[in-house]
Amino acid sequence: MLKQYSNFFAEKVFDEQLYDMSDKIHSYKDYAAGKLGKDHRKAAAPATVMRVLRRGRSRRVDMFLDWLVSIASVVAETKLTQRRRRAHSQH
Repeated sequence: MLKQYSNFFAEKVFDEQLYDMSDKIHSYKDYAAGKLGKDHRKAAAPATVMRVLRRGRSRRVDMFLDWLVSIASVVAETKLTQRRRRAHSQH
């Protein structure tokens, strides 16, 4: 999704991060800390390398990521409210 917007930010705000296609689900903490690896040749499963934004390298990036988190929180809360309403109406 963000690839088309990568020109909005300087190269210094990006890292490359490996995403393997295994059944293991990595924690967000490991993802945010950049602990998922970078070299697809060392991956135990098929993998892809993606460019990711990193906090703390630019005020603009931090603001953009805060905005994305805010939107995700609103969407999650809206879905939870809808599920509760559906569950309540079925009783």
